[in-house]
Amino acid sequence: MPEQRTQHRIRGGKVLPFEQTGEFFLRRGMFKQDHNNLVDAIAYYRRALRREPDNAEYKLALAEVLTQMNRFEESNRVLLASFSGPGERPSEGFFGMGCNFIGLQEYANARYSFERYTVIDPEGEFVDEALDMLDALEDEELFQEIFYARDKISPEAAGAAAFGKDYIERGDYRGAITVLEEASGRFPNVSYIENNLALAYFCARKFDKATERVREILQRDPNNIQAHCNLALFCNAAKEKEAVQKEIAFILSANTDDADDLNRMTVTLMELGQHEDALKLLKRLFQLLPYDVGVTHRLAICLYELGEFKQATALYDRLCKLDPEDSVARFYRGMCFAAAAGAPKRKGLPLTYQVPYDEIVQRIHQLNDYAKLPHEKLKAAWGADERFGTLVQWALELSDVGVKRAMLNLLGTFGDTKAEQVLRGFALMRAQPDELKNETMIQLERMHAKEPYYGYMGGQLVKSRVRSVASIDRDLPKGYRDILSTCLSSMEDERDETCIAAASKLFERYLAGLDGYPQVRGVQVFALAAALECIACRECDVRVTKSSLCSKYGISLLRLNNAIGKILNAIGSGKAEQ
Repeated sequence: MPEQRTQHRIRGGKVLPFEQTGEFFLRRGMFKQDHNNLVDAIAYYRRALRREPDNAEYKLALAEVLTQMNRFEESNRVLLASFSGPGERPSEGFFGMGCNFIGLQEYANARYSFERYTVIDPEGEFVDEALDMLDALEDEELFQEIFYARDKISPEAAGAAAFGKDYIERGDYRGAITVLEEASGRFPNVSYIENNLALAYFCARKFDKATERVREILQRDPNNIQAHCNLALFCNAAKEKEAVQKEIAFILSANTDDADDLNRMTVTLMELGQHEDALKLLKRLFQLLPYDVGVTHRLAICLYELGEFKQATALYDRLCKLDPEDSVARFYRGMCFAAAAGAPKRKGLPLTYQVPYDEIVQRIHQLNDYAKLPHEKLKAAWGADERFGTLVQWALELSDVGVKRAMLNLLGTFGDTKAEQVLRGFALMRAQPDELKNETMIQLERMHAKEPYYGYMGGQLVKSRVRSVASIDRDLPKGYRDILSTCLSSMEDERDETCIAAASKLFERYLAGLDGYPQVRGVQVFALAAALECIACRECDVRVTKSSLCSKYGISLLRLNNAIGKILNAIGSGKAEQ
């Protein structure tokens, strides 16, 4: 979209262009959003942020429209990566994150976000909605009624299944197997989890395991659509033509409006070359998920295969408008445009949202050429060369851990705001390896980026304070590490840096005063965390009441007093004073 300008005629007949402000684009975005033109709305909000990158109102507007588009993970990255310091996130941000976590089926994180919102802004605009959500999350029957849960599974099982599916969507099949095997052990005989695990086995070329899982599902549920889709792919790989035709017939006869079923059906039909049948279902699916990148890509590829190049181009134009830095969409838009102009069609296009293999190789070569530049020139290219910037961010989406690690280390050497935001965003990508997220947080610490750092670790959203915990022994029992992390997380949005640092130092003194590490778990962890905050606040002359801490940590006054006594006794020993 060309930049909007007004023109003022001045003396001598000259025309002086005048750039519109961020406020102008915010208003235009709100108008488009009110009229349900979300693609234009997001484009205007991004333009507003380019003019004022630190404007909280613009960030909230962008996050809101992303949530409305069901792009929940991206919306949370805006809310978590952009508002990095204590007290900088508007209270509405917690409500927005809660809604996103519901969409991501991460119900524990949703519960925390809604609770934080009601505590921080008890008279807030969305308090009633937040309380309704909290009631639904506590009542399993109400949960099943409000949130359709496949197989009537628990919130925890639904979250584990969704997390594993993310790995498959990114093409990280080993990661998917690890996550889904663990989920299958915790939640046995859940067809949605088992089907995704079977598909991950198949993609990792573990064909016997894949077929065995699907057969088990069909024994329990002979009409399970996703199992039949998986079996069609497995039989095709085994060149069992009659069995494939039987499964195709079942798929085409299935009557469903479930988005997950339709998604698996369309992928299966496209893999089997049934593009005309797939197109009919994809158009239905696109009506349900019009802003889903994977669905849009597969619809465009299906149109491309059927020779509808202009329609396919229009879909990639739409993706480019949603995210101007999306180099994958740019590649496919160019490919479709060339085909419409008479260029030969490409074959073997991936259905996952990634460029073809030969293009991957070419891009890696380009990155290697950039890497040969002196560091100062490379850093200058990061700031000025759009191609280099998009290549670095594209490489972080690859499944190759070595390439991603190299890009993360490179970003750490740049040390600017742009690199910081990319690193923060990477740590919040659910399907990226935990080891790389840990390295990302170390890079942020080396850049002296403001703490805390948020990331997904083991499928859970965590806050990390690298400097605050750097001196704590990594071999410390888990219960003691949980005391500190619980305390710091709880203080994050209410206390200043001085008070938080005092709690961290107090914890070190407490450990030094202990004779060994008596076991702590459950409510003891919360009681000691509350005691740390209580004593730290008093040391910093911050007013706090024991009753408020008891409510905040969910403990009794007796337990809090007992924990305070334990810490003071440890600090009071001769061994404790440093």
